Amino acid sequence: MKLIIGLLDYSYFLIFIFIIFFILLLVIIKRTVVNIYDPTFWFAIIFIIPGLFGFFASIFVFGWSFSFAIISIFIGVFFVIINFFPIRNVDLRDHVPKDFQIFLLLFGLIVLLLHIYINMIVPGKIPILMTNGVDARFESTENSRLLTWLMFTVSSIPTVIFSISQYRNVRRFALFCFVVDLFGKILFATKGVILSPIILELTVLFISHARGDYSRFKKHKRNIFIVIFIMFSVLPIYLLMIGFFSFDRGGINILLIKLVVRFFYGFDQLIPAGYMDMINYSDSALSGIFNSNLIEYQFLPYFKVIGFEPNYSSVGQFVVYQVYGELVQHAYTFPNSNLILESLFTSGIILGIHFFVIEMSLFYLVRKIYLNKPITALNIPIFLYVIYTPYSLFMSGQSWASQCLLFVLVNIFLYCSYRFLLAVTNPRGNYEPIRQD
Repeated sequence: MKLIIGLLDYSYFLIFIFIIFFILLLVIIKRTVVNIYDPTFWFAIIFIIPGLFGFFASIFVFGWSFSFAIISIFIGVFFVIINFFPIRNVDLRDHVPKDFQIFLLLFGLIVLLLHIYINMIVPGKIPILMTNGVDARFESTENSRLLTWLMFTVSSIPTVIFSISQYRNVRRFALFCFVVDLFGKILFATKGVILSPIILELTVLFISHARGDYSRFKKHKRNIFIVIFIMFSVLPIYLLMIGFFSFDRGGINILLIKLVVRFFYGFDQLIPAGYMDMINYSDSALSGIFNSNLIEYQFLPYFKVIGFEPNYSSVGQFVVYQVYGELVQHAYTFPNSNLILESLFTSGIILGIHFFVIEMSLFYLVRKIYLNKPITALNIPIFLYVIYTPYSLFMSGQSWASQCLLFVLVNIFLYCSYRFLLAVTNPRGNYEPIRQD
């Protein structure tokens, strides 16, 4: 809030700068975009560009610092890396067996229903029915943390299958699963649930345009305007229901302020790290903050199983401790993580920027390679965690690495189970042929 009030003194100047900043970054990422419906493009417009502008604009309020300079260098390196991997050829044909697509959808549906029952209904903690549910929603993750992780991991499967599948019946079932998942997110009081139908339509447009399926593309291009109108019509009602704002505490004015804060304060960990100068230490002091290396930190949920305990469980927990002086151990809505701070707080500045460059380069190299390949049963994780979410590693290395590994393991298990059932039910090996488009 202090940031927004402080920026009012520069309002007209910042509007002009934002427009220039917006255009400049769009030009920078243009070479890595398949089409304007590519997640790389629209997610940059919705989150990355406003969030980065909020970060740089905060310097006007809080003043320059060593930490602001280091973070700015990392951000510059990030955009340089993106431009090393321009996209020229795209395939993305559907080579996933029809039965395996249904298999994936059924698994995701079962996980979601179990999560709703075990984590919400059994303990009686349904966030949308609780006071200020948006702040209390992580209380309904404590009965089974494994189910919570699985739920977050597979929640995008209906969107992905609906977008990539060439089979009409599978798309219908995927749409049903998507609606059930939407209902689960509403119960969980997720703020971003309003964007889910819009993201679904954008993903379909991205895939159909990339494949040259213009009949499906035209149909969903008409649909997206209807979906956007409906979603933004119900937005104030939904945010009121989950306790995001209330008419007793400022009403619509507070809602607008909170939406602006959410829009420009997306990197809510980089800004306090900058103005509190959290990086102004020696490399040895920085790398000792978490008492873990970058790999241990990014796969922390798995290392915890064998008894490994770092000083802090996440960058968000450390930032909250630095800002408020309180080490929050219970379920809590921590600030968004970020690969920049993860690299710095585990490896220091010198090693940190090397690890940052290596991870981001490998990520976008894999994206470039697999955009030019058909989608198969075994590379669905790459589509989901690299192509469908092109900024996921940059935004949170820990969430990306932990969930990606979990989904890879789940996908391999499901594929082996699928092949075993196929062999049992069809011993002669007359498997479903791959349809070539």
